[in-house]
Amino acid sequence: MTMSKLRRLPHDHSAIQAELAGMDAQILHEMEAVSDATMWDLLKETFVPVENRRRFFLIFMATIFSQWSGANAITQYSPTIFGYLGISGDESTFLATGIYGVVKFVSTLAFALFIVDIIGRRQSLLTGISLQLATLIFVGAYLGVTKDMAIAEIEATRSASRASVAAIVAIFLHAVAWSIGWFSIPYLVGSEVFPVRIRSLNVSISMAFHWAFYFACSRAMPSLLAGTQKWGAFAFFASICLISFVYVYFAMPDTTGRSLEDLDNLFQRPWYSVYKVAYPPAYDDQTKGNSENEEQD
Repeated sequence: MTMSKLRRLPHDHSAIQAELAGMDAQILHEMEAVSDATMWDLLKETFVPVENRRRFFLIFMATIFSQWSGANAITQYSPTIFGYLGISGDESTFLATGIYGVVKFVSTLAFALFIVDIIGRRQSLLTGISLQLATLIFVGAYLGVTKDMAIAEIEATRSASRASVAAIVAIFLHAVAWSIGWFSIPYLVGSEVFPVRIRSLNVSISMAFHWAFYFACSRAMPSLLAGTQKWGAFAFFASICLISFVYVYFAMPDTTGRSLEDLDNLFQRPWYSVYKVAYPPAYDDQTKGNSENEEQD
């Protein structure tokens, strides 16, 4: 019924039946691929072949950067952070937090449904990290400049008051940036880069690291804010974003439309040279063709 509603076709239509049969065949294939394997066998297949080891390291680094770029910590402590940025009163603070949550949800939904397959995984990630970096630097700079000013003094100073509003907007933009980049890309790429035989194990390991880093970053946030006079926490997250941008540029391929054979060849290269073949040839040809058409227009 669900497939019929999505495709707007009757449940006995040949296209629906073929799609369901394809899903069943894929599930059966995945079950058969690991039916004779022990956990030790799958771990050896993950860490012994260099191409699989590099796949694992890529997703491990993506999980680190996703959590330690600060988005979830900012979300959990957003009432406190909005208070730092000049929103006073419990009602106003919680209203801003609610709006922040809505913005994050809507941007995540829009990205997942409409954007990621249009602009690709790699470009989405680089765009999101760049916007995250800009917003974190601005908020950190604002908190650093105003760390000795009271809220009343900020409100009475025209330039500081405008900067306060801009910093609040930057927090909302940071939520959008994370939705474009680090929120979903580790899940997408993680499900695409591993061979079927070791995919489930490695995705499970990456999710375990995801929640471990989530917990660690959330626990560290109050101490980080207190120990660095507030602004240092944002400087720390900005430095993580900067490192992640460099890493993604050199090591993250665009997996859209790539076969496992193509990925095998790609991950046999040193991680720092992946950027040279980051996009599949068809993507490069399409990009070149679009550029030529624009020049002719």
